[in-house]
Amino acid sequence: MKVLESFGQSEYLELAWQVRREVFIEEQDVPEEIERDDMDEKSWHILILDTEPVATGRLFEIEDGLYCIGRLAVLQKRRGRGLGHKLMQILLSKAWSLGAKSVELHAQVQAKAFYEAIGFIDQGQVFMEAGIEHITMIKNNPNL
Repeated sequence: MKVLESFGQSEYLELAWQVRREVFIEEQDVPEEIERDDMDEKSWHILILDTEPVATGRLFEIEDGLYCIGRLAVLQKRRGRGLGHKLMQILLSKAWSLGAKSVELHAQVQAKAFYEAIGFIDQGQVFMEAGIEHITMIKNNPNL
C-alpha cells in the first residue's frame, strides 16, 4: 500500500476524484457539481493506493488554527479493513504539523460513531448536506 500527499491541483487529484466519484456520486447520489468545488485547489489531499486508488481525504484551513477534514472516502469494496482510520490518522497528523489547534468535519450521521472513536465530539444540530444528514464534529489538538 502506498500513501500519496499533494497540495491543490496535482496529478494525484484526478486519482482522488476517481474514488470520490465512486463513493459520493455513484454510491450516494451526490450531484457532481456539489462534490467538486474550489476548495480542492486550497487543500492538502491524501490518497491511499493499493493496485488502484482506494481511499482519499482532504484537509484545508478554515481560519487561523482551525482546519477542516472533508471528502473522506473509502471504496465500498475496501471498507472494514482499517483504511478509514489510517486515512484519518494521516490527515490529523498533517493538520497538527501545520499548526492546527483543532479540526472540524461534517460527518454523515451514519458515520458519527466512526469519528467519535477517533476522538471527535459532535457540535450542534443535524443538518442536510447534499441530501444526506450530517453533523459538525470537532477534535482539539491533543498536543496543546
